[in-house]
Amino acid sequence: MNEKIIIGKGTKYHLNGFLTLPEDGSSKVPALVLVHGSGPADMDEKVGNNFPFKDLAEGLSDKGIAVLRYDKRTLVYEKEMKNDTSLSVKEETIEDAIH
Repeated sequence: MNEKIIIGKGTKYHLNGFLTLPEDGSSKVPALVLVHGSGPADMDEKVGNNFPFKDLAEGLSDKGIAVLRYDKRTLVYEKEMKNDTSLSVKEETIEDAIH
């Protein structure tokens, strides 16, 4: 079961995401946040016809684990971030992962 969510709601860089939940209906389950590597990427980490983050989320939820995935900031806000020479891994990845 996928629930649409917003990462960083109320911040300058809000991002669309999905919380994939196990279908067993349990209220407490382990959870995992999928964090992107380098470069802009969507929430599925799409490469060609492959969707590794989506596949991981679905497979793990079948095993009883909730999975959070979201579009990367440098994909959604590419124009704003392209010329930002102060951009570091903190702004590109870490801040969104902890929201």
